[in-house]
Amino acid sequence: MFLKLNFYLIYLIPIAIILGPATSNIIVSIMGLLFIFYLFKDKLWFIFQNWIVQVLILFWFYLCIISLFSFDVNNSVKTSILYIRFIFFALAIGFFISKKPEIEIYFGNFLYFIIFLVLVDGLFSYNYDYNLLGIKDGSTHIVSGIFGEEYILGSFLSRLLPLLFYFLFLDKNLSYYKMTVFIIFVIFIDFIIFVSGERTAFFYMLLASFTLILLTKKFQFFRLIAFLLSIILVIIVTLTNPKVKSRMVDHTILELGLNDNKEGIYFISELHQDYYLNAYNMFLYNPIIGNGPNSFRTLCSNDSFNSNACSIHPHNTYFQLLAETGLIGFLFIFTCFLLLLFIFIRQFFHLYFFKTRKIISDTNICLFTCILITLWPLVPTGNFFSSWLNTLYFLPLGFYFSKFFVNQNTPSDL
Repeated sequence: MFLKLNFYLIYLIPIAIILGPATSNIIVSIMGLLFIFYLFKDKLWFIFQNWIVQVLILFWFYLCIISLFSFDVNNSVKTSILYIRFIFFALAIGFFISKKPEIEIYFGNFLYFIIFLVLVDGLFSYNYDYNLLGIKDGSTHIVSGIFGEEYILGSFLSRLLPLLFYFLFLDKNLSYYKMTVFIIFVIFIDFIIFVSGERTAFFYMLLASFTLILLTKKFQFFRLIAFLLSIILVIIVTLTNPKVKSRMVDHTILELGLNDNKEGIYFISELHQDYYLNAYNMFLYNPIIGNGPNSFRTLCSNDSFNSNACSIHPHNTYFQLLAETGLIGFLFIFTCFLLLLFIFIRQFFHLYFFKTRKIISDTNICLFTCILITLWPLVPTGNFFSSWLNTLYFLPLGFYFSKFFVNQNTPSDL
């Protein structure tokens, strides 16, 4: 009975993400608890042999320990203890897919369908300034579609884009016809990401597209042409739509100080500079273990740290890690990012210089690209401990873990 329940819960993940943090939190928590039940029932202790699981569990232990020394102990302890639900959520996906592998294909098809509906809604919102439910976009310069006043349409699509390629590459009967339909689908995704007005999401799209074109071989030229068509479409929209140009070009130039009215050039907006300065000041106060998970919101208004801007998080993963988990927590995550970069660079050299076989499968490159987007350092981000974002962060790990459960060993192409 529990197995069947989890199968249904896996299908509900895309809908839960759309509905918001509360819904995704419920799905994540239930799946995590059900996995714990099977962990003891089936004695799945071999999962702790996987080095990725070991790193995640070690990081979780570290969060729990430093929470005891936090400026906001209650909030930090709660955040840290509950963080493990995301690890068990990913393991649950891997475990239940290994029990019934066809679920992976069904989930992929359902994800395509959900994203198709999101795209239709986004196109409608782009043309009429309100979505199919009659909810008006919260800003005249940003298309939010089904997400209403939450400006996360671009983030949602860009973070799932590599996962769509993952399911495409799983198809053993991939034809030129299927690829053509998929490419048209992706061009519309790229378009909606751009007109959503989310510049970070657009950067994620460029990063994912560039990585997948370079490091995966299936229909490579086809996908390159599709990417170029997307860029041409983006240029046309910029030249013909004043609202899009205002948000994506004019506003960016203004924030970066590239106009004639400012002295100097800024790689980030002045507001984000203030957030980062707050976080850096907090880091200097307690540089080794930080001030406690999710403590930025508590300390931000403190005169000792405040630099004219306050928020619930500093809008950058690594500044948040420095402020809240110190140098040790920062190095945990940044080392993972460097390892990913090393894997991708090694893949690139093997493909184009050594002319040897791929060391990592196309499907795993897609999953790792999802994680690369998550860990990329030089962009504004959401709260590192956000349940909505962590559902998206750990989802691709779940599909990676499915191979581990099948083999009961670390996949050989890592």
